[in-house]
Formats: sequence, C-alpha cells, structure tokens
Amino acid sequence: MSALIFLFFSMLEWIALILLTFSIYRFPMRDYAAQVGITALLLSIISLVLFEYLDIDILATLIQPLFVFLFFWLFFKVPVYYAGLCVVNGYLGYAAIQSIVFYVYELLGIMINPGTALAYLAQAVTAAVAFIVIGFALKYRLGFSFVTPNEITRVRLRGTNLKLLLLTFAGYGALSSFNFLYYLSDYTIIIVLLMFSAFAIIQYWTFQKEYESSHWHRTRAEMTKTPDLP
Repeated sequence: MSALIFLFFSMLEWIALILLTFSIYRFPMRDYAAQVGITALLLSIISLVLFEYLDIDILATLIQPLFVFLFFWLFFKVPVYYAGLCVVNGYLGYAAIQSIVFYVYELLGIMINPGTALAYLAQAVTAAVAFIVIGFALKYRLGFSFVTPNEITRVRLRGTNLKLLLLTFAGYGALSSFNFLYYLSDYTIIIVLLMFSAFAIIQYWTFQKEYESSHWHRTRAEMTKTPDLP
C-alpha cells in the first residue's frame, strides 16, 4: 500500500514536471498524453527504487534527470541537443518551485523525509503550483518555439548554442546538488537561490536563442518571397 501511495504522488509530480517543460517550449500536450502518462509511471518506479529500495536519497537528483533526458530524446523524439536543454530548464523550473515549498517547511521547523505524509503534502503542493504556472503559460501563450519534436536538427556548437550547452551542464550540476544540500546540509535558502539563479540565467540565453531563431526564419521568409509581378 505504501508503495502505491508513493507511486501516486511521484506520478503527480512527474506529470507536472513534464508538462511544465512542455509549456516552456510550447510542445503540443494533447499529442503526447499517452506518452506523458507512461513516462511518469516509469519515472515513478525509478524514484521508488532509488528512495525506498536503494535508499540513496541524496543521489536521486543526480540520477533522475538522466532518465528524463533519455525519455525526451528517445520517447518524445526531441533532438538530443535540445532534449538536454529542455529537461534541465524544465527541471530547474520545477526545482525552483519545490525549493520554495521546502523553505516554507523549514520556516515552520519541519524536516521532509521521503515516504512520509508531510513529504506527500509537499509533493502535492509543488505539483499544484506547477499546474497553475502551466495554466498561466497556456492561457497567455508564453514559452519558446525554436524546439520542434520529431524534427532532425543540425546544431552548430558556437555562439549562443555553445553557451546554452555549457549552461545545460551547469544547470545539471545545480540540480545534482539539490538533495545533497537538503538532506545532508539543510541549506534550504542556498537551494532556493541556486535553483532560481540557474533557471534565470538559462532563461536569458534561451530568450537570446528564441530571438536569433525568429530573426533567421524572418530573413529566410523574406529571401524566398516571390516578388510581385508588374
């Protein structure tokens, strides 16, 4: 029974995280409904093994993003370069929300341990906030449009692309430290600052990439436009 409860709340969070990532990059959510459900279930099983059976809580945020990356690349068919960027960006956004929830718990003098009622409440609150953010993004059509699933894309690793690749690895490093800082050191305020800072920096360069992509498409459209006949 405890395993089923764990899987339920874990699935809730994974669905929220995946859809948050989808909303950031304006992926068509309805087209991937079944894949999102299957992915969330499989990721929840991986989380169950890491937290309950292997008891390696502090390493979870080091291992889990790698599996999410594989699902985005192989299952959602996002080009490998963009799969890493999307996963780290979406994961950081979700981690930023979660860090605020954890910080509120700390202010109340509450320590969150996996598999407890308070942990499940924190998961539910984090997911609920994420769903609100997703709804807001969908309503106002926010997000980036330069990533297209199921499209073969050649990326030149220079300029903004190179910066985003380096930031993807740096963001993954920040994510990897989340559980380590919380469970071993209890530096929750540092987690909040780290997650928001990493997320904000990646957004800056992602906006730059969006601008460059839009400019390139406009230029290409103008070059291929057929001139009016006299």
